[in-house]
Amino acid sequence: MRRTLALTATVFAADTEEGFKSLFNGKDTAGWKLRRPDGHNSWKVEDGVLKNTVNKGEHGTDLVSNEKFLNFSVRYEYMVPDNSNSGFYLRGRH
Repeated sequence: MRRTLALTATVFAADTEEGFKSLFNGKDTAGWKLRRPDGHNSWKVEDGVLKNTVNKGEHGTDLVSNEKFLNFSVRYEYMVPDNSNSGFYLRGRH
């Protein structure tokens, strides 16, 4: 069974707010890195969707942004299989 976490690039009204910065460009993983550089990279972008394509029994490595932020608002969309979770962490917390 393949488990997939998908994040999409979507335009929100906030995108035009002063200081807003989108962290996903919908094209590639620019601006992101593996939490463990020697870890398994199971991330790819297809049709504007960021997917974690790790297979059951495998362990992929988390992606973290290259930048650090003190105060922020998060907007994201995700799709997950039944009996799964989003796998979305903020500041290292699920």
